[in-house]
Amino acid sequence: MDLKELTKITDPILKSQVLSVLYTRISSGLELGELQKNDLPKPDDFADTWEWTNEYLEDVATNQKEGIKLGLALIGIPHSADKLQEQTNQWMKTSGLMLLGFDQIKGELIGFLENDPDSKKLSTLLKGLMDIDISDLTNSGDFINPKGYSTVQAVFICLGLKDGKNIASQNLYESALKRASDPDIKSAYGFLIPDCTYLKTRFEND
Repeated sequence: MDLKELTKITDPILKSQVLSVLYTRISSGLELGELQKNDLPKPDDFADTWEWTNEYLEDVATNQKEGIKLGLALIGIPHSADKLQEQTNQWMKTSGLMLLGFDQIKGELIGFLENDPDSKKLSTLLKGLMDIDISDLTNSGDFINPKGYSTVQAVFICLGLKDGKNIASQNLYESALKRASDPDIKSAYGFLIPDCTYLKTRFEND
């Protein structure tokens, strides 16, 4: 899609979907130093691009069905044998995890986990992310890859499943509750909280 086509989009949710993916890709590239590889100056602070990404993701989440649909599509990006592409994919997936953590789609997420035949794949993915040992991340500079954020965000998502009624959502919630008290998660949470203050809403209430 070129810029001319983008300007023709009138549906606000569709436009936010496109822009959230676009800004996720830009932010991923900045994280991976793509500007330096092209001899372009690196901005002093590219946190703004992630902020814009999240604003568009929040717009998408106002439509619960579209929010969970895009979230699942992003975290479902297939593995690439190309190392650089896979690094990009891992950053792209963080936007999917961000979407699945929004309060606006919590009810839709619980419904998906409890009723959709494809939900087992998501349950397995979230449990796998939560189980990653991130004790090697000992300072904020270690968060140069999405592993730490993805693991903490998976715990955050599953802490939001407290109101789930079936065993799938309750098992994820109980696992998240236990995992949130582990030293490596507590440490990573401490490093992330200055920029991700929304984490408090579940980590400090559960």
